[in-house]
Amino acid sequence: MTNSNPHAEALTAAFNYLKTLEAATDFVYATDKNGAKVYSKPTTDDKPTNMPIGKGVARIAKPFTLEQVMATIRDEKGRKQWDSRFEGMEIKDMFDGDSAEVLVHSLQFGQWPVVSGRDFCITAKNVKESDDKGYVVFTSVQDPKIPEVKGRVRAHIYCVGWVIEKAKEGEGSSWDLTYFTHVDPKGLPNAIVAVVANETPSCAGTLVAYLEKNGPVEGA
Repeated sequence: MTNSNPHAEALTAAFNYLKTLEAATDFVYATDKNGAKVYSKPTTDDKPTNMPIGKGVARIAKPFTLEQVMATIRDEKGRKQWDSRFEGMEIKDMFDGDSAEVLVHSLQFGQWPVVSGRDFCITAKNVKESDDKGYVVFTSVQDPKIPEVKGRVRAHIYCVGWVIEKAKEGEGSSWDLTYFTHVDPKGLPNAIVAVVANETPSCAGTLVAYLEKNGPVEGA
């Protein structure tokens, strides 16, 4: 464990950007998929990518705690069940503090033989704003502990983040989940981008289905 995160500034910038996406009113409805409502909007000039910015919205009806939801989002074993493109990850460093900050090497399946698998050098943290609202944020960084891997394309995450907020309507113990994705997959063919652009944000729905069926991470 390292005392402090050398990428703290990048994480702060990503969190601020996540808050900007949360407040944005220009997302356009795309589809309902996997139990989530999916929205998108074009990328910005300062963050080049052929992938639109995605947003997925779903609701957890069962009475989990905020900490249980956040822990399940971060759990590798569970994610393999609710994110079909997630291949695995290795935590390379953990940092002091109560925000669960880590440095992670994350792997994403390709589509052999057409598309190589992607990998990411990521730092991540949790932000508990209150008992009724929290965030999980991820962003790409460069770190010598995670060099590029032969046979994979090093993709870039501008911001991937979850907003978990106590539902204002309906069951008093339910949570609204919003999943934002702004990623540069680095050369992914446009035909595949069109599929992934809706599929990835819809993980908000598959996460809810997984959580309500299997329960939260043990010990969370």
